[in-house]
Amino acid sequence: MDISDRLTAIRKNLGLNQIPFAKKIGASQSAYANYERGATVIPLTLAAEICRDYSISADWLLLGKGTMKTSDLNRFVENAVVAARKFISDKNLTITPEKEAKLVSFLLEDMMSGNDINEERITRIIEMAS
Repeated sequence: MDISDRLTAIRKNLGLNQIPFAKKIGASQSAYANYERGATVIPLTLAAEICRDYSISADWLLLGKGTMKTSDLNRFVENAVVAARKFISDKNLTITPEKEAKLVSFLLEDMMSGNDINEERITRIIEMAS
C-alpha cells in the first residue's frame, strides 16, 4: 500500500467521495484525484493538515508504518503502559525506569503487530530487556 492508497483509505474511512473530501481539504477534485492515482505527489503541507484535521498518524500516511488513526496509537500506548505496570505490581518486581520503558516498547510493538499479550509473553520480554 502506497501513499495514494492510504489517501483513498482515509477518504473512504470518512465515508466521502473525492469531490467532498477535496473541498474539505482545500484541493480541487482533479488535484486530489491525481494524489489518489499517484500521478502527483501530495504536498507535505497538505498531508500534514490531513493528519492534524483527521487525527491521522503521519507515520502511517507518509511511510505506511503503524496505524491510521493517532487515537489507535494512543490506545496501544495506554494499554502497553497499563499491562507493564500491572505485571510489575502483581509480581512485586522492582525494575529500573529504563527496563520499564523497554518493556512498554516491546509490548507496544507486539500489540501493534496484533500479538496477544499474556503473562508468559511479558516474562519473556522482561528477560530480553535485561
